[in-house]
Amino acid sequence: MKTEEFRLPAYWASCLLYGDTTGMTDDEADEASAWEVVCAPGPCVGVADDADFTLSGDDGPGGCERCTFTFQVIEPVLSDGEVMAFI
Repeated sequence: MKTEEFRLPAYWASCLLYGDTTGMTDDEADEASAWEVVCAPGPCVGVADDADFTLSGDDGPGGCERCTFTFQVIEPVLSDGEVMAFI
């Protein structure tokens, strides 16, 4: 399985892993969901226990606790089974 890692706000974990926005404001949930739609290469498959306070991450500037999120990379497959490569 091909994966890609991103440093994202730790409080996004339940939203990105399970779609659970309990405890998040509407703005926080919208921000996490918007990032996922635009930037995620596929589904979130894990979150490392390596949170630390940083001033910026893969979600942009702004200080908060961030940790490493792992996403599965979903590559488009053509009808003949060939994986379409993006350059």
